[in-house]
Amino acid sequence: MQQPEIGSILAIDIGTSRTKAALFDVVEGQHRFVARSEVLTTLYFPVEDVSAGVKQVIARIEEICGRSLMGPEGPMLPQRKNGSGVDFFVTTTSLGGRLRLLLASPTKALASLQQTRAILDARGVESEVVVLSELPSASETRYAAVVGTLKRFRPHAIFVLGEADQNSSLQNLAQDLVASVHHREAESVPVYFIGTSEASESFQKLVGSKFDFYATGAPDDSNPSTAVRLENEVASLWQQCIVEEIPGYSLIASWQGTPVEHTSFAWGNSLRFISKHLQTEVIGIDIGASSISIPYAANGAGEMRLGLTSGIGQNAINVLDDAAQIRRRLPFEATDDEIENAVLNKWARPWTVPETFGEMLFESALSAASAARLRGETNAYSSYFHASSGLGLVVGAGALIANQSSPGIMALTLLDALEPVGAFEIAIDKDSLLAQLGAVARHYPQAAAEALLTDALQYLGTCIACAGNGRAGSKAVTIQIKRGAEKPRKIEVPYGEISAIPLASEETAEVVVKPSGGFDCGWGKGKSGKLAAKGGRLGLIIDARGRPVAPPSPNGKGHERIRRWLDSVGHSMEHTEAR
Repeated sequence: MQQPEIGSILAIDIGTSRTKAALFDVVEGQHRFVARSEVLTTLYFPVEDVSAGVKQVIARIEEICGRSLMGPEGPMLPQRKNGSGVDFFVTTTSLGGRLRLLLASPTKALASLQQTRAILDARGVESEVVVLSELPSASETRYAAVVGTLKRFRPHAIFVLGEADQNSSLQNLAQDLVASVHHREAESVPVYFIGTSEASESFQKLVGSKFDFYATGAPDDSNPSTAVRLENEVASLWQQCIVEEIPGYSLIASWQGTPVEHTSFAWGNSLRFISKHLQTEVIGIDIGASSISIPYAANGAGEMRLGLTSGIGQNAINVLDDAAQIRRRLPFEATDDEIENAVLNKWARPWTVPETFGEMLFESALSAASAARLRGETNAYSSYFHASSGLGLVVGAGALIANQSSPGIMALTLLDALEPVGAFEIAIDKDSLLAQLGAVARHYPQAAAEALLTDALQYLGTCIACAGNGRAGSKAVTIQIKRGAEKPRKIEVPYGEISAIPLASEETAEVVVKPSGGFDCGWGKGKSGKLAAKGGRLGLIIDARGRPVAPPSPNGKGHERIRRWLDSVGHSMEHTEAR
């Protein structure tokens, strides 16, 4: 089917602290980014209605562009002949609490249980597992255990997993669920059966009309469509149970004919497209006020690690128990009380923007510490780029990137947060367009692709990052760089340091990488390689601090080392307010 024509597009992202709008339109035959604006999200007192913030941010776009977009009943759709209105309206959001799903499985070893949990974990779903074989055998004690779990966990839905030969334990569960609703000891919530059609039909007969019942096949690694089907069910539940409870969102939903998408997964959708278009591996990190997402994509397929208890706003408080990890990333002395006060300020006022260099560095340290915590909790995939396959790509987005004016701090934050190894480009989503374009791509992929490839990413340069450890100051890697007709230039970078070599955005350079024996720069431990480095705002970055990066001790020498890192990426502290 031919892609339907589309003209102007208005995309809204409603975050915990800020609501953003972006307008895209056809310019000289292709879709381009036209204007953006943002306001504080109006979820909280005294407004407590997110639609008010959406109206405000659209009004700002109208002022910027000098055209009317809103009518009395919402955005004017489609665009009028006089230029007012837009052809398509779409929203994304990261608001709302976590979706809670109770998983009931006959045994721990059931393959579909592990696959289902992986899907739920990737979407940031809070899940709890009831293993039916481990419940008490006495019916009254078993019933009390089931009801106790329902009362304590209060799930939005129950996912029951099972096969036809497990009817006994499934029958007991069905009886307990029905009894709990009958005796008004638990609420009736949707039940999703994940398993064979025979077992599903049997279970549905047992629960009868007490529950809304849905059947879906078990996720199967050999059939990706089964996982997609389950992911769609989870997304639908998130829409019903979380999004529809957000004050004011019902009005916004009436303006658009498509479901709202979670910001993190729309953003990940853009990275999958970039991966497919560039034929490379892409790892991103979106650092928000109430969440951090780490998507990975290769050849158009992708994964996601979503931390809904991470972030540098309301969830900043969750790193207070590890203040040392923040302190070790700062180039100046900070007491426990000072760190606690700074974290509590971000918790209480997540919309605040850093005004001093010291505040920028604090947010950078907080971001890296929060990301490290998420990677440890979720056992995130390795950020290893095989240099023999070409340059990978690391993309940064979110509050930290939008609030930073220093490309050097942006790059250091991304390197510390993800600890990637190998050869890769670094880019930032400075205008926060990727999530909005990811949502647009679900409906108009050509339009989204045109705007994404021309306007969304700002490239900071190419990075060669080495894994390994050594003696401080000993040679970690030797770089030979050749620009055009110039003679090759040789640079040695010692272990524990980082270096940046100017290379303009339009330039490329031939680079030969020769790591010392114990270091791996993407070609294998001690192995040399060649690449064509692309320039950017920082040029060519050599990160020889090793992996994992060991933050310096929080003392004078450690502060001096971090200052050297900042100097190396073009942000000297010599004449800058530090705190």
